[in-house]
This record gives sequence, structure tokens and C-alpha cells, in this order.
Amino acid sequence: MAWCLLAGITGVRNRGVEALVVTTVEQFRLRRPDLGIRVLTRTPDVDAAALRHLDGATFHAAHARTRSEIWRHRAARALSPAFSPLHAQIAGAEFVALSGGDLFGPDYGSSAIQFGLWPARIALHTDTPFLLLAQSIGPFHDVNDGETFLSVVRHARQIAAREALTREYLVGELRIASERVALVADPAFLLSPPSRETTIKELRALGIPEGARVVALAPAMSLTRIRGLRRADLAAKWSAVARMALDEWGAHVLLVPHVQELDEDGNDGVLARDIASSLGNPARVHVADGDRRAAEFKGLIGQCDLVVSQRMHAAIAGLSSGVATVAVGFSIKYPGIMNGVIGRDSRGEGLFLPVEEFMAGDAAAMNAIRSAWTRREEIAGWIREGLPATRAAAARAFDIALEAVR
Repeated sequence: MAWCLLAGITGVRNRGVEALVVTTVEQFRLRRPDLGIRVLTRTPDVDAAALRHLDGATFHAAHARTRSEIWRHRAARALSPAFSPLHAQIAGAEFVALSGGDLFGPDYGSSAIQFGLWPARIALHTDTPFLLLAQSIGPFHDVNDGETFLSVVRHARQIAAREALTREYLVGELRIASERVALVADPAFLLSPPSRETTIKELRALGIPEGARVVALAPAMSLTRIRGLRRADLAAKWSAVARMALDEWGAHVLLVPHVQELDEDGNDGVLARDIASSLGNPARVHVADGDRRAAEFKGLIGQCDLVVSQRMHAAIAGLSSGVATVAVGFSIKYPGIMNGVIGRDSRGEGLFLPVEEFMAGDAAAMNAIRSAWTRREEIAGWIREGLPATRAAAARAFDIALEAVR
């Protein structure tokens, strides 16, 4: 069987990454049933077990050696077949698709950029076509990061940006030819949730009756690492949002731990339980903990009345379900993706809140969320109006990819 490699995957303990893997495999296989997808991931055993029913996909270690060990060696040695176990995989592939959403930016550091570029470097060495699939990129604050990125990516067959702000940056700032940068949408907009009946049963099991008002909150524990925020401060801000939903709106609060890494600062479940505990664990506060898959989380979120999320793919689960959504973000992916769906300036509408404003302690962020609740039907209408074009753009990414490597 012919195969391609899907790279840039950090592992499905991050349910946003899982949503990318599932939809990418499904969409490539829809167009090319003969094409196997070999997923290069940091956690191949975990991912294979979680997605064992995903037809046509196999899971392989992103690299057998540590990144620090690789980077200590010269590129010539690091790219040699003897050094890199990926060499034969990439040499035999039809093409390499670099996924991962937003590895190529300032938020996760130079190590993430190197991780994302590593398969492309080997692809160059083996003359294997590669492309960037539905990415948010930049802006690079470190000149060296930008130069490293461009030194590899200028050889890509195609670059697909998942929102307009990235495309503008690539064409306007990095001077990449406009015809080489396609505007698409995140593949996760195509993720299929379970049936409504199945989801309603899950909500009941969590203690949420059918027909109840529900606000989904998706906090990001990783901000303690990538933004240096204190866990207690994060919990306090989210607890204030939850208390507003409970006391002012009479709603149930569903805490969504969308990323559950093994380390504490990468596990949203830890923060979700902190928030629930700080509220005294009232009957209308629920933590959707446990081994739920990305589609199951999307099903739960899709039955809510409002989503407030620091996790981009939890926000996408809300958007792609037609639910009023507020993104509390820290990179261009948040306003870029939000703007593309609602067809408006998400910052101006109070639907994108920079994390610094959310954490500032003044009333502006709380008032923006309060306004979103009041206008939730209007906002949901904007989202439903924009969804057909967004889904079409997400699907178009795979037509563009296969055309580019043909």
C-alpha cells in the first residue's frame, strides 16, 4: 500500500491534536482509499490504542532519539539513514504532511519549531515532497526562528494556512509568494460527534438534565508553563466565570479538560478540579474528566449554550457545533479562526479575549463574557451562517494537498 506521513503530532492526550489526526486521516482516505497514513507521534502506543478503530492509520515514533541528542549533531550526520530511524519511512512515502496546528510560532519555543521541521529536513534529504497542512504560523519574535523556518519551508510544495492572519503574515511579512499559500480552515471543523442521544445520556451521567442551561469552560493548565501564570490565579479567574454562570444565569457549569498530559502542568483536569473545589462542588458544577475522546468532548460541548475556552480546539468544537463561543487566547490562531467563522472582528465583538486581559482583574473581560451570554442566540446565528464556508474550506485543504504532491 502507498502511504504518506502525517508529522508534527504531539499525541492524542491533547484532544485537539486527536481531532486533527482523525479528520486528516478520514479526509485523505476519502479521496485516496489506497493511501495509508503513517502518523509520526511522540506517543505512538497511546495514540494507537485510543484510535484503534481509525481505518488506514498506523502510529510510529516521531523519533527514536531525543531532540537534544539530535540537535547536538551536525545536520549531515543527523539526516543520515544510520542516525535517523525515520529516514526509511520518509524515503518511501509519497509525501509528508506537516500538521500540528501551531508548532511554528513563538508560543511553544524554538524546540517546537525544530520538532515540527525535523521530518521536513529529512524529506529534503530524501527528495520526498512535503507540505504544511492547515497551520497557524508566527509571528516569529526571534529572528533565528524565522530564518530557520524559512530555510526549510521555502522548499514545501504548498503551505495551507488555517486562518487569514497567518496567510497575511506569510505573504506580507515573510514574503512568500501568494500562490504558494492557500487559505483553508482547521480540519477539526469536520470532526463528527456521537449522536445526540448518546451525548444526552453522557450529560445525564454527569448530572446535567436534558434541557438545562449549560456553560462549557475549557481552561488551559499549560499557561502556567508557556505564560508563567500561577495555577492559583488561573483557577481564581475561571472560578469567577463559573460563579457568574451559576449565580447570574442559573446555568450548569461543565468543565472540559481538553488536554490531559501526564505532567501536571499539561493536564487541564488538574485545573478543572481546582476550579470545582474552589466553588464548593455545588450540584451544578461538573467535570467531564476521564478518558473521553475528542468527538465525545465535541458532543458534550455541542449541547451547551455558551463555550468559554482557552483551548483552541475546544473552541472549535463549540464553533463547529453552532454554539456561541468566546476564545481566551494567546496567539494569532484565536482571532484568526474566530474571525473566519463569524465573519466579524472577534476582538471588537468581545468573542476573542487576550489572556492578559482575562487575567488582568478588571471588569472588562467579565463584561465581555456576560455580553456573550446575553447575545448567545445572535452569536450562534453568525456562527451557523459562517459554518458551511468554513467546513468547505477545511475540506478543500485536502484537495489542495493532494494536487500539490501529485
